[in-house]
Amino acid sequence: LRITVDNPSTPLSAFDEANTWTIDLEAAGDGHGSGIVKQAVTEAFKGDESIEDAAVTSTGRWSGNKAVLGKMSLLHIEPSSWIGGATHLLRIFFATEQDVTIGGQVDVVLPPDFTIPTPCEVADLDPRIYAIGPAVPTHRIVGIADGCHSFVAGTSRSAATVGVSARLVAGRRYAFGLKIRNPLGYNTTHQNSWFVYTRDFGGRRMDGSFGSVPLNEGEPTEGQSWGLYQSSSPAEAFNVTVTDLRPYALTFRYARVTVAPIKVPTTFTAAVRITAPQGFLWRNIDSSGFAIHPANHSSGRVVLGYNISAAWPGGVPSVAYGNQLLFPSAVYSDAHTYGFEADVEVPERNPVAGYNEWRIEVGWNGNTSESRPFVGVFSSPPVRSLSDAYVGYTYNAVGKENVLTFRIRLESHLFGPGGIVAEMPLGFSSVPYCTPLGVNNGPSPFPSDVHCAYMPLISPFPAISIIGSRTNGIPPGLYEWRLVT
Repeated sequence: LRITVDNPSTPLSAFDEANTWTIDLEAAGDGHGSGIVKQAVTEAFKGDESIEDAAVTSTGRWSGNKAVLGKMSLLHIEPSSWIGGATHLLRIFFATEQDVTIGGQVDVVLPPDFTIPTPCEVADLDPRIYAIGPAVPTHRIVGIADGCHSFVAGTSRSAATVGVSARLVAGRRYAFGLKIRNPLGYNTTHQNSWFVYTRDFGGRRMDGSFGSVPLNEGEPTEGQSWGLYQSSSPAEAFNVTVTDLRPYALTFRYARVTVAPIKVPTTFTAAVRITAPQGFLWRNIDSSGFAIHPANHSSGRVVLGYNISAAWPGGVPSVAYGNQLLFPSAVYSDAHTYGFEADVEVPERNPVAGYNEWRIEVGWNGNTSESRPFVGVFSSPPVRSLSDAYVGYTYNAVGKENVLTFRIRLESHLFGPGGIVAEMPLGFSSVPYCTPLGVNNGPSPFPSDVHCAYMPLISPFPAISIIGSRTNGIPPGLYEWRLVT
């Protein structure tokens, strides 16, 4: 007997009392002549309870109940190498629908042909990914230091499991890196076979990716994941310049992006996708706001200074998911240097849902190795905003002396006599000096010639000011200081 059902709209554990399937066996028996049907027995489907994948075993007549998995969100994966045969760190981002308790696991299942080197290796990502700020933060997984274990999923697919030493809170974004080895060449199955799951302390699956994990956060998981390319563009063949990396929320102006030079290794015909870092949004992508050089256009803005020899063949693109430009198939020649300009909205902070990288994918929708000639990645300078703000204290009794510890990350060089101003709530007062720190737990040391003092008249609120000298200013870094209030 086979039946088709719709799963519940919310997760359901394999051992939830509501998740019990039964079969009623009925027969006419001795009452056949009278038309009375008698119920003989009710059987519950129960079996091996060790794991949700258990089939019929010698210890049970039925397979175990299947859990209805929760759906992961904020989910995507980014490679750090797109080339066949490369060993690299795969960046994995996700949020769970259900809490995962201590002793749980995170599983990553790779497509066929991808492998996990021995020993299995996992790591935290760049510290900026975990920066504290007003947006949805990204958290580390406690347990990464204990490493991972590789196993075979299904018949021939490599997979890795990472132990969880502290609770994964539902709805929070987490990220980690897994070292993998790419196959030698592209296959279409590579783009629809990336999966991530969580398990409870008993090894039973809880949440999972609904379809293959996408490359871009926000893309539907019914779409395609990332795929390999034949070659990687050198740095001099793909460059991005942004006129102003201050957040749009501060300037109320779009920045102008120059994507140039773009040089292709060989002449080809292909579609092109250019992706801005997470949080950046393309704006005014039309015939007046998008400038190709040296073609005619009404804006009068052209890309200069890059020895551009031909107009951008792809013309004016369409926009997908806010941060992607999709250009139709066109002929690109290795005899020319290309480039274009467009407007972009700079986010309030550095990306934490992905790396701060611009990508060009030539042949992104190709389904053979030959139709996917190359990919280029440009690491962007940081957004000019503060992050990792933190205030700690030693005593919170009314009217008592309290030592406050401040921490902040600067992404831009502050030239003297500029500096940092920290305002305090009304009612606080301070000693007339503060102590800049350079401790061993991460923050950078301040230049020796900074001046840190209580400034009661600098604003309507009590404030302290850390001023850099005209000689050194204050370079970018993660800084910490203490103040007695």
